[in-house]
Amino acid sequence: MTIPVENIYYLLLYAWNRLEEHEIVAVRPDGSTDLLNLLARVLVSGVNHLQRRGLDREYIRREERIPGIRCKLEVSASIKQLAFPMATAVCSFDELSYDVIQNQIIRSTMGSLIRMPEVDNSLRNELAGIHRKLDEVSEIEVTADSYRAVRLHRNNAFYGFLLQVCRFIQENSFPSEESGEMLFRDVIRDRLPAIFEDFVRNFYERETVWRTGRMKFKWQNVEADDYDLALLPNLNTDVTLEHDSEVIVIDTKYYKNTLAEVYGKEVVHPANLYQLYAYIRNLDLLCPGKRVGGMLLYPTVQRELDLTYTIHGYAIHVRTVNLMQPWQKIADRLQSLAPLPVLV
Repeated sequence: MTIPVENIYYLLLYAWNRLEEHEIVAVRPDGSTDLLNLLARVLVSGVNHLQRRGLDREYIRREERIPGIRCKLEVSASIKQLAFPMATAVCSFDELSYDVIQNQIIRSTMGSLIRMPEVDNSLRNELAGIHRKLDEVSEIEVTADSYRAVRLHRNNAFYGFLLQVCRFIQENSFPSEESGEMLFRDVIRDRLPAIFEDFVRNFYERETVWRTGRMKFKWQNVEADDYDLALLPNLNTDVTLEHDSEVIVIDTKYYKNTLAEVYGKEVVHPANLYQLYAYIRNLDLLCPGKRVGGMLLYPTVQRELDLTYTIHGYAIHVRTVNLMQPWQKIADRLQSLAPLPVLV
């Protein structure tokens, strides 16, 4: 299954809760399947937007040996450096600088992209041009601590989107054993199941009237001693849609084959069905007075599925969504799978 790169981009925007930035960065995918080049274009467009608006600057404490005295005199440092006999002094002062952690992460990521062989030459030249313009910003070795050091607020919120792009590029890059160059990982194989789950949850949160989230709860009506009970795992839903009178559990799955084969027969994946039923049965006990149902949701692989069962009185659906079709059809399909809740 080859998903068009523009669809993967939409999946990421929803998964990151950054749909508004799609218009700000003004990236128009060209129909290719190369995610790395698309993300590089996003970064180019996003940094151009930042430069037009004004890059973040912060006051940074500097210490420097200078003629005379400026701001705060550092007596101990001046004595150690024998500054006074030379009519100089070591002083510290705050300087407004572009060399802050969020700009360092972006410039360092662009430096990595420039060195990646998969990046198109024309795009590499654009990255290099912006990289040179950011010469006041240091390149650093970006780590998880680098992202934790960033402080976002209302005036620099757009940085959050670009930093997610940077993190995604870095987390999916690895050194080639042959050349030592950094290469981009096959994100479809390695990361798309988690992205698909977050996409579905945030899509329904943004685009429908349902209250949407995950739910974590314990098994109901269980009789066991304390030791046995402690070893019973919690129930954790992928996506839960809730309204005044209804609860729908959506379990997202991402498999090479939508259906399983058991004794030579195609069937719904048994473990998925058992898991969903456990969610529904226990939620029914937790939510008296509400109608509880569930859905297994898969990306389309061999064929579309629209299966409906009533099991012990609970409505259970097995559905697919074709991620290879135009984006609006994907959105329409998801909307149709979560109709308006029944009002009471």
